[in-house]
Amino acid sequence: MSQVTIQDILSSDNVSASRATIMSNFRTLADSVNKMQLLLDVNQNGGALTVGGLTLQRKANPTSAFILNVEASGSIAGRLTINQNLVVGTSNNLESVFNERLSVIGEFKTVGKTVIEGPIKVGSGAISDITPIQNSFVTLTFPSSGLVSLSPGIEGQVVIIKIVSSNALGIDSGSPLQRIADLTGMSTPGATEKTFLTCLFINGVWRVINSVAPNNVTITIP
Repeated sequence: MSQVTIQDILSSDNVSASRATIMSNFRTLADSVNKMQLLLDVNQNGGALTVGGLTLQRKANPTSAFILNVEASGSIAGRLTINQNLVVGTSNNLESVFNERLSVIGEFKTVGKTVIEGPIKVGSGAISDITPIQNSFVTLTFPSSGLVSLSPGIEGQVVIIKIVSSNALGIDSGSPLQRIADLTGMSTPGATEKTFLTCLFINGVWRVINSVAPNNVTITIP
């Protein structure tokens, strides 16, 4: 930060002779105050702070100390980076609204009641493209043979599979491969929209533990 420098006037100096120096000092101070007002609006109805860079130093305070209190709303045009815990809406039953995407890298944990209004997308993609399978919900496409081999998952993992190919005949898993499901009737209307399998990865093999399908589709578990 640049310093404001004024000229000294000694007690031995003649006041009349120092008048030009006094006026110069006042102009220097006035110019400095005016420059500050360009950055900090101090009018009684509310003000604005315009800075190219701002750092709030914690000094002797711990990182958990509150050193900034904003009593109204705020808008951030760029990114907001939080290096420690983020606590949102802990008073007055406030809600956190994300109008765009919310991306979480790592574990996403909720404590207490979680309410989801509207559709939720957990994951998607061709299951053959995922090695190992990490999503909770996947769509399964079949090659021209009508047979597909599932990539391995994580021991104890449960995944919901939507069958979206009308030529689906069978699903294999494990090493060596073994048939875990046979399908017939997938070419009938609506079958690719209403056929789902719930599978559990255990002992190195996917096992079908539940299935939902239209009446004209038959799923056989060997």
